Amino acid sequence: MTGYARQDRPSEANVVAQVVRHDVCVGCGICAAVCPVNALRIQFDPRGELQPQLIGPCTQCRKCLGVCPFGPDAGNDEDSLGRELLARQEGACHDNILGWYLTCLVGHVSDPRRRWSRSSGGLASWILGALLERRLVDRVVCVIPNDDPQQLFRFAVLDRPEQVWSAANSCYYPVEVSEALRRVCQTPGRTAVVGLPCVLKGLRRWARMDGAWQERLAFAIGLACGGQRSKLYAEAVIRLLGLESAQVRRLQFRTKQPGVPAGQYAHSCSYLSEGPHERSISHSKGPSRLWTSGCFRLNACDYCDDIFAELADVSLMDAWLDPYQADPAGTSLAVVRSTAARKLLELGAAGRELVLSPIEAGQIIRSQSGVVRHKRDDLAARLHLASRSRRAVPPKRVAGCAGTWAQRRRVAAAVRRVQYSKQAFLEYGAAGEGLSAFEAAMARMQRWDRLLAWALGRVSRLARFARRLGASRRGLASSGRTSR
Repeated sequence: MTGYARQDRPSEANVVAQVVRHDVCVGCGICAAVCPVNALRIQFDPRGELQPQLIGPCTQCRKCLGVCPFGPDAGNDEDSLGRELLARQEGACHDNILGWYLTCLVGHVSDPRRRWSRSSGGLASWILGALLERRLVDRVVCVIPNDDPQQLFRFAVLDRPEQVWSAANSCYYPVEVSEALRRVCQTPGRTAVVGLPCVLKGLRRWARMDGAWQERLAFAIGLACGGQRSKLYAEAVIRLLGLESAQVRRLQFRTKQPGVPAGQYAHSCSYLSEGPHERSISHSKGPSRLWTSGCFRLNACDYCDDIFAELADVSLMDAWLDPYQADPAGTSLAVVRSTAARKLLELGAAGRELVLSPIEAGQIIRSQSGVVRHKRDDLAARLHLASRSRRAVPPKRVAGCAGTWAQRRRVAAAVRRVQYSKQAFLEYGAAGEGLSAFEAAMARMQRWDRLLAWALGRVSRLARFARRLGASRRGLASSGRTSR
């Protein structure tokens, strides 16, 4: 396990000094919710990333560090928390990539209208609605659209099943949960939360140190994650639509298109300009290049090793597998981790509200193969590079490893490209040169990276050939001496 040493002064025992300063904060907001003196507030920084800011005197209680998913304390990682939460259940299995689980499923909601309204197969919305309908929880915390061009999405506390089906689809936008958690803590009751791996890790850490919160957190739905983006990603999509951020009232990151495979979705938005209007753009026509190149990804996400939300009761993701991804209506994959989640899904299937089939764990992992490489294989190289440059990083289950020379160069190029994207977008925007100048600059950088990757590949192949040739010559020389 690797991580930075706690070298900060005792007077700086808070997330601003030990996490934000090292640029490994995801802005989840849990630290602000647990602060006993309300000394933290979550705000956007100039890069469009949510960060906690000190607005009052810190008492150095370290509660914020205790819940932070990227804090310097190494004890409460996904392995130890998962073992406590899930390992004792009958039939529990463990996989080094998936974490603890009971079974894996593929499917969708039966209602075609509801299925089409969701970005995937609708399982997350169905589970939240079913938990409320069956009175298994009193409220749910999830992301909803927000009619504010400065903050297009937010976490909300919902207590009626119909509210869940009007909540946000996939949200590639920074949101923080502090306000919603404060509301939850004001009244007793059981709560379900849907969130990314880092959010659930923070909530589980909180439950471990606070019995009252442990009772409130009754159910957690996790979403597989390939890395969060800053607010700049949404702004770039809006620019690709030919609009300005101030005009936009609603932004949908996943709009299904009839007769088109699920992965070829569109982004759409409603905006005001002498009346309400809507525009949309296919993901492949611009947004895809921004996403796959890692533009605007948070630095902290380069140091996350949880792909499948290992601390959830059930983890959900798109079925990016054949034959499911060819279905325009969308299909979900589910890693069922708790007995409560398994029983709920079995009831849904028995009542014909859900269409579910078992699927192998290896298929689940294969559906996210690119993310697995980024969060596990390449993480080892990033940790090694961070150690060499004396950069502070959070404790990780993956050990730093130099890997091959080609891998280190490829990883370093990706990190450089992500950092440059944030700087360049702001600079070109401030200069009035617009999105086209930014895209051209990123294209030049990617061409250079591709050329470098090609050259590195050639060098690696030549090196392997030279090693094999040398081994062959040594073998021939050895056999010649033996024959004599």
